[in-house]
Amino acid sequence: MAIQMRTYHSIRAVKKHWEALLAGKMEEVSPYIRYDFQRLFSRCERLKMWKKRQRAAIFVFYSENKPIAILPMKTGKCGSRRVLYFLADRTIVGELDGIFSPDLSEEQFTECMEIFCEAVRGDQIVFNKLSEHSRLYQYFCERAEKTEIVCVNIPFAEGYEPYYHALRKSVRQNIRTAYNRLNTDGKSLTFVYVEGKRIPHDLQTGFQTIHLERCSERGYGSRMTESDMRRSKLKKHFDVIERGTDALPNNFVSAVKIDGEVAAYLAGFTNRDTLVVPRLAIVTSLGKYSPGILLLNETIKHFSAAETVCNIDLSTGDEPYKLSMGGECYSLWKLSFTV
Repeated sequence: MAIQMRTYHSIRAVKKHWEALLAGKMEEVSPYIRYDFQRLFSRCERLKMWKKRQRAAIFVFYSENKPIAILPMKTGKCGSRRVLYFLADRTIVGELDGIFSPDLSEEQFTECMEIFCEAVRGDQIVFNKLSEHSRLYQYFCERAEKTEIVCVNIPFAEGYEPYYHALRKSVRQNIRTAYNRLNTDGKSLTFVYVEGKRIPHDLQTGFQTIHLERCSERGYGSRMTESDMRRSKLKKHFDVIERGTDALPNNFVSAVKIDGEVAAYLAGFTNRDTLVVPRLAIVTSLGKYSPGILLLNETIKHFSAAETVCNIDLSTGDEPYKLSMGGECYSLWKLSFTV
């Protein structure tokens, strides 16, 4: 029977299809591809999408009335030309892809892509944050303009001691110096990890302190009015990472406290043996103690002992601190082409 394609403009309409295609392999895909994240993204971004005149366009492919593939897209405009992006395409989001049945043959996949291209002929397509292992990447890479997006992952599968001794001598000295400064100043350090549940109130308060400090650094100073506070809270309410790391079932937060106050935290999503981290923040006024370094070191020590996680994926960007802490670069790709 020939493959058919239908287009939906509401993510809720395809929930059963989405979850059926990912059944049994949820841990094998990026957390940003899961239905619960993309549904939350759609809710948080609906106002921005409306302002940009974007609309969800979710392409579902059927064989014998059974879903075999989904391309979760949204439409927008670039001049007079229609542009299709991944539904959850934003800077803060990591690896994205289509959703495909594990039984989808190469012939069926090719037919799905031919049907899709014919339906959107004349439009510009932007597949952002694709892994080079993605079937979409392998199919379209030869015809597309490619842009590399560098990301960093910290592996520690061999345990903490081999990880620590593989770091550069200067980095190991920086770690020791951070702990020594705490001891010299009589400061206590506490590590906190929360997974799969709402973030405790004391951590939420600490995160708000970090947020207010950032506002101060950006020029609000002591002049942050009630109106500023309301706008700040509203922005956080529509922040998919803020909402997701507090509410989604695969959420986690790792933090270090100095003398009982949050000094640094990282938040994201668990994915099999990896912590996927879209957000890391520190209290800059505590910079002499290198809270970011302490946080990564304590997190790696914690999971080396637990033997449940052996990677911290720090997402896009190859900032020096990521590489100095043992990070290894990998690439995602942006493909852009006109059908």
